[in-house]
Amino acid sequence: MDFLLGIRRSQTKNDVAPLYIRVTIDGISKKISLGVKINPKDWDIKSKRVKKTEPSYKVINSKIIQTQVDLDRHFNALQTQVDRVTPDMVKNAYLGRLETKANSEKSEKGKDTILYAFDEFIMRFKKWSIKDSDHMIHSSIDVPPKRRWNHF
Repeated sequence: MDFLLGIRRSQTKNDVAPLYIRVTIDGISKKISLGVKINPKDWDIKSKRVKKTEPSYKVINSKIIQTQVDLDRHFNALQTQVDRVTPDMVKNAYLGRLETKANSEKSEKGKDTILYAFDEFIMRFKKWSIKDSDHMIHSSIDVPPKRRWNHF
């Protein structure tokens, strides 16, 4: 697993850009925001740290180091649980969205039955009919009853 720290210059607003870390495993990458925005002038590209010109550089640099340690810890923990760890798995574990293999199998079990598919259809149809109920009522009122019988 490799880390690459950087700022997203394309998302710079009011002279600040978000700081992110890119996790790469087997050539697959995922970006994780550190929740910090800094002025691009305060970013040291070579050392991958915030320069001393930023007032809170110590706090931000500590957050960078802590994030790297946490991501590495989650990666190592995932390696003991699954055969192949992906950047998405590391990101989800870091963000607290870790779903165990047993839970994911339980949630997927039963979704491939016709009853499940029919229940899904009914729920979607109910949502659609509630959304379009005003339209359906108006369309039935558009033609007055007298005009309906005039052509007979």
